[in-house]
Amino acid sequence: LGRGRKMAETNATDLFWYLCKSRGQIHPVEGSQTFKQSFSAKETQWERFKMVQGQTGRLASDYTLVPTPADEDMNQIGDAEIAPKYHSGVLRDGKMDLTWSGEAPALKEKIERGKISKTQRGGEAKSYGRGFIRKQFKSLDLSRQKLRELNVPYTLTALDANFAEEVPNLEELSVSGQALSKVENLPAGVISLNAHCNRILKWPTLPNFNLRHLGLSGNLISSLDGLLREDAERMVWLSSLDISSNRLCTLAQLRSLTALPSLVTLKSGGNPLALLPNYRRRVIALLPKVATLDGAAVLESELPLPPPEEEAPAEPEGSEEPLGGVSRPASAAP
Repeated sequence: LGRGRKMAETNATDLFWYLCKSRGQIHPVEGSQTFKQSFSAKETQWERFKMVQGQTGRLASDYTLVPTPADEDMNQIGDAEIAPKYHSGVLRDGKMDLTWSGEAPALKEKIERGKISKTQRGGEAKSYGRGFIRKQFKSLDLSRQKLRELNVPYTLTALDANFAEEVPNLEELSVSGQALSKVENLPAGVISLNAHCNRILKWPTLPNFNLRHLGLSGNLISSLDGLLREDAERMVWLSSLDISSNRLCTLAQLRSLTALPSLVTLKSGGNPLALLPNYRRRVIALLPKVATLDGAAVLESELPLPPPEEEAPAEPEGSEEPLGGVSRPASAAP
């Protein structure tokens, strides 16, 4: 795509199905599917005989049979053994780019098998509709970089209300480099989200507390007020957070991160607060559990020193009570 070419805007659901159909050639079947199988001479009669005897379990309507009998090949057909083996190079187009999802290649293979009759090698004779296809995806790369590689003429501007239902089993999502102003309507099972370099203004609306990684660098976030303390305390799996290159100005704006129980990797550089004196030491002091800050491991020498233990005050000499419970001034003569 040329740099001067304007990209059409679209939402996540439409972009998902565009990639399925246009770049993956993954088309859901609508209605019943008819499988065509050509038979020579006696093959026609043989298949009909097996169907009459109930040996195949298939209906005659499953096939389009070509007549013209030929007796000489009857014995060969009777002894034929059909092994449902498959070579990936037969059904998969080598020029097709399915790298926008880790599940797309296997799904494409399964759909192509379904288009072939069971009497042919590798065929499954099954129809896969929209409901089946959308449930197979656990990862999606809808980033601008990936769409450029695929020559997709669209810019993602919204995670629409239908997106969570279209990919209900999604776990990993990348929408970096797009034109999103907010993150919402995520599928319930998402555990990794990369939304770098968008136009996001605030902390995203998350569908669960099971997130492992959240990438929000290069946005317009000026406050983390959307991360409530009670919610942060429940995000026990979130170990990696990237909020670098946003508009956070004070260390006080990072205080809500102290409630994240498992946060060990943090990127907060590139914000105005990174210009504060002793920025790194002050962040480490605020978040002592963080093991890696801005891509560099936290050294033991950078960790805040533990507070000194308080010693019990010493009792003054001569203040002990003698046996019998009667006290005596220390200056008194025996």
